[in-house]
Amino acid sequence: MQITDLTNKFKEQLKIIMSDPIVKILLENSCLTEVQLETLLIDLYQKENGDEISQEAKLTLRRDVKVSRGAFNRTKRQAMRNVARSIYTILLLGYLGLLETNHLEPFMELSSKLKTLRETIDTCGDEELARELAKNLLNEIREKALG
Repeated sequence: MQITDLTNKFKEQLKIIMSDPIVKILLENSCLTEVQLETLLIDLYQKENGDEISQEAKLTLRRDVKVSRGAFNRTKRQAMRNVARSIYTILLLGYLGLLETNHLEPFMELSSKLKTLRETIDTCGDEELARELAKNLLNEIREKALG
């Protein structure tokens, strides 16, 4: 597959991912910005495709504009720092005994439901049903996160 085909295919996938209503809501409530998530996805894509995607080509994969190498790397560092801080927060809460397994169970269950929902949406083709299922699940997530 040519590099242009790979990058065009990835840009389409990126557009689908970033317009996914579940991704939007989870992202809105995460510690990442939209640009940071996009940067992490681009970086992962480049690593998975190794030599096929050059560093220069990676800079053109953003949905809106091509960015400089410095801006891309700065955004990536910010995203990685935010992810690391989230992990440290979970570790701290666990260390202090504030995050016992019984408190995590509902979130593990929700994570599994999200995966199942993603698979259902991919296979069923019924957008209305998918939206309704997503809405119900996201309400459940909000209740558990705030509860």
